[in-house]
Amino acid sequence: MIVYGEIPTDPRVRKTYDTVSQFHVNLHIIAYNAIQGKSYPANAEIYALNHTTSFSSGSSLRVTDLLLFWIYTIKTLILISSNNSIDIIHAHDFTTLLPIIPMKLRYWRVRLIYDAHELAPEAAKEFFGLPHMIISFLIEVIAYPFISAIITVSPMQSVIIRRRYHKPVYCVRNLPNRKELDQSSVEQGKEILDQFANIDVANQVLFIYASHISENRGFDELIGCWKEIQEDHPNYHLILAGAGPYLDTIRDDINSAGNITYVGYLDVLDYYSILRVCQIGFCLIDPLSNLNNFIGYPNKITEYFALNKFVISTKLLNFIQEVKLGNCIMMDEFNYVTLKQTILNLNNVHTPSGQKLNSTYLWEHNTSLLHEVYSLA
Repeated sequence: MIVYGEIPTDPRVRKTYDTVSQFHVNLHIIAYNAIQGKSYPANAEIYALNHTTSFSSGSSLRVTDLLLFWIYTIKTLILISSNNSIDIIHAHDFTTLLPIIPMKLRYWRVRLIYDAHELAPEAAKEFFGLPHMIISFLIEVIAYPFISAIITVSPMQSVIIRRRYHKPVYCVRNLPNRKELDQSSVEQGKEILDQFANIDVANQVLFIYASHISENRGFDELIGCWKEIQEDHPNYHLILAGAGPYLDTIRDDINSAGNITYVGYLDVLDYYSILRVCQIGFCLIDPLSNLNNFIGYPNKITEYFALNKFVISTKLLNFIQEVKLGNCIMMDEFNYVTLKQTILNLNNVHTPSGQKLNSTYLWEHNTSLLHEVYSLA
């Protein structure tokens, strides 16, 4: 399994290798960085270009880092193949596609599973422009003939990729793990919040927005309207969680807004405990910035629904049914005015305490599907 990123911080990658490790396989994980002191599957061999002791707060990796990782990956795959018979290579995300092609050319019987976390050309266009979109598309066209099966994150992404490349496609949604949810608790959440602020949990309505902190995630609109919301609802309190490059830009606004507590980037169990205490969650990804946002399956919104939280969201195609069930409000237009009005119109929404899980949104649904992918790839 190959991931150009840091383990175990990526929840999708972590849950995937934890699940695959149960399939009676000899698992080898190649990563850009592996954090020391974290637990990994007992039957997994970890290979990393770097080993550090702390989470890197969302900084982007450079092209030189990517090239070094590709070289490291190819050398490591050759090393592994000299001592073991490699049957399957599971490549996470677009950035791992190129280095696996030489292995397929050298060992034709090796089956390649591509875990497409998003539509890569569309993402490249948003962040880098049209030329990068074209390059990404050409790389996919070159790589896809070598791929045995593709894993996607949402039903609509599956439809698009199947039509583009005519390959077997399996939708493995971003869902929280029941075991991790069960290990969290309301009591622990209250204790953690006490470390950051004196919040009257019993008499306040707690909102939470957990996200990668970047410019297109609605932080400016949310923080900007919170002062005005305080005038009508002084019992509304906002919890912000996450890390990212935009944090320094909004930090002063967070500190001056009032009734906002920033808890930083949290361990998954601490985050779930805090989430249990809250009543309402935000998901403010800009659905128009690229197609991935509109058709995606954000991990955070599934965590909200798994713990029975009411959600205020931008328009996300895969969660329209939750609006019909009364569990979510989706804004047709996302801006400062509509967000503020949506919050002011909540009319004392009360949701369950979070003790009971919504089984529709649990990672365990994916176990049999991943087993099928590995059996048929």
